[in-house]
Amino acid sequence: MAIAPNTTFVSGAVLTAAQMNAFGFGIVNLAIVSSNFAPSSTPSDFASLTFTAIANRYYKYSVFVPGADSDASRTLTISLTNSANVAVNAAAQTLRGPGLLDIISFTTVRTETAGSLTRKIRMSTSAGNASMCSATSIGYFLIEDIGPA
Repeated sequence: MAIAPNTTFVSGAVLTAAQMNAFGFGIVNLAIVSSNFAPSSTPSDFASLTFTAIANRYYKYSVFVPGADSDASRTLTISLTNSANVAVNAAAQTLRGPGLLDIISFTTVRTETAGSLTRKIRMSTSAGNASMCSATSIGYFLIEDIGPA
């Protein structure tokens, strides 16, 4: 579907429901990760969120980790999955190795079917292990409604 941006507003005009629905609805769920997460070569859940999707709207999924370390140079795979752990989008990033903190950032935008949905961020390394998040290195998984599709 083509994006239909909102109209401009003029003094004295009546604000309609259609105009209000053309705005993004904002944050629909958020997971804060402030304890150590250590992905390995076996995929594991970084965070899991459930929300009620509205048909024909765009949802933005964002993950951020301020610093990730690994036991050696490793490829980190980040997957957005459904509740059955089937990937709906994925990306890979190289972690440089011990003592070299890498910022993790992953974002995707997609439309969803209406109803209750569970989305997970799962991560795995090419081998060995990695380490990320703590009380002073807080990561998150955020879902936002950004507007009509």
